[in-house]
Amino acid sequence: MKTITKHLMAGLMLGLTPLLITNASATSLDLTVAGNDGFVNGAYFIQIDPQSTGTGVIDPFVRIQNTGTEEGYNASVRPVMPHVKTDPNYTHDLQLGDVPIVNVGGTDYYQFLLDINEPTGRSQRTLSLHEIEIYLSASALSSAATYADLTSSATKVWDLDGGAADGDSVIELDYQLNHGSGSGDMFMYIPVATLGTDGSQFLTLYSAFGNANESADGFEEWAILRAETPPSVPDASSAIILLGVAMVGLEGLRRKFRA
Repeated sequence: MKTITKHLMAGLMLGLTPLLITNASATSLDLTVAGNDGFVNGAYFIQIDPQSTGTGVIDPFVRIQNTGTEEGYNASVRPVMPHVKTDPNYTHDLQLGDVPIVNVGGTDYYQFLLDINEPTGRSQRTLSLHEIEIYLSASALSSAATYADLTSSATKVWDLDGGAADGDSVIELDYQLNHGSGSGDMFMYIPVATLGTDGSQFLTLYSAFGNANESADGFEEWAILRAETPPSVPDASSAIILLGVAMVGLEGLRRKFRA
């Protein structure tokens, strides 16, 4: 488990109020300014600095691409929804136990990374993320060609629009803040208390983009950060050998200094 970044802690301390536009029927979270952040329905979102996203650093689990509006969710079964990329390296099943957990002020969150890919021109650099739904199921989906395949096979446990005070929510993103596809644009943090701790559960993330700022270029990608590999620890026999070598070396130094 990791401790959250200084940006998140600063956001929590500031209260985040200026970054949310709320009325009786909708909440708009503006992440088009570097470092902006905010809460929607108990989840925390933050625009991030470019991340290292090379092989072995992240695990993409769904890619979505279409012009105008686009939608889809992760699954290993084929076929998938029309806007979902089919390469199994980038669209596949995900279990809850694979999602990293970070701690924020004593509260644990599951961490997800979003990377968007839009033109860098003035008029089409922004993108609206208007739907996020998270589902859990005891087994992997057996069909994933439609939205109904998901809702009939898994249980929805979190919804961007699920908060009574938030209404129909949308998150606004700016592709130009970071240097192109593959650098990451937003972290999403979902409370562990919301999703539970049964790591064997299969997690399916449905999302939709393009209302009102449309998609106009490459794919959008959800991913998780891979856990850091702990340093290797020698076994008992190796440790004894290393200790012996160290003692011989120290004895040699002692004799040298005596001379």
